Amino acid sequence: MDEKRKKIIFSLWICMLAAILPVKASAESVDISTGNQDFCAQTEAGAGGTISVTGDARDFFSPDTSVITLAVESTAKTASEAVAENGKRAEQVVKAIRVLLSPEKGNSVKTTSFTVRPVYEHDTATKKNILTGYKARHQVAVTTRKVETAGMIIDSGIQNGANEVDGVTFALTELKEYCEGLFKKAADKAQREATFVARALGARISGIKSISPSCGAEAPRPFYRQALMAAEAASSRETGIESGDIGVNASVSVVFYIEKE
Repeated sequence: MDEKRKKIIFSLWICMLAAILPVKASAESVDISTGNQDFCAQTEAGAGGTISVTGDARDFFSPDTSVITLAVESTAKTASEAVAENGKRAEQVVKAIRVLLSPEKGNSVKTTSFTVRPVYEHDTATKKNILTGYKARHQVAVTTRKVETAGMIIDSGIQNGANEVDGVTFALTELKEYCEGLFKKAADKAQREATFVARALGARISGIKSISPSCGAEAPRPFYRQALMAAEAASSRETGIESGDIGVNASVSVVFYIEKE
């Protein structure tokens, strides 16, 4: 590798680090965008112009976090009765699930919503809606770093009073670590493509004007091997959940300076 190419690759990585370091990654995605960086510009006298390329990279990783959302719904003649009954069942569900969660950081069970509403039935004779009772609903979200226990948590929740499963999602909490590896692949690809195109035009890469990296993940939809019904969950079979892998996509858009060889 000649000295000029080494300098260009070194400059590309300096710009990449400057763009990435100030950003704090979230559990869901990393979205990094920078405009033209003065410190990345290497303008040369008689420069022949610029060339813009985008390198991308993709890989799949196993999720390290699962969020299971359960709900307890109760109906009674009065609002106070519905709330009391719902409270007892919800407390039992939470207590049972906490036994399954290890004390390590990132595991939790918390209430995400609580509602009480009247229930009406339409009387065809009088053509009026008649109040028949009240419905209380308590929703909880369970976060666990042991994704393989998602089915066990669902079963325990239903066996102890939950009668709704509102969803199961998976995520990568350390997404930035995965993105850093993909950024290198994407940056190398952008460098190769720019060099190839420049040579085809009788030119060579002489510097970097700007760089814009981005990275994000798409979580797969969980697959239920068995229906999440209370009757089945109460059986000896464990509810099967397939987490699948999470695809992570990274791209690096670079504007290079070029000059005639």
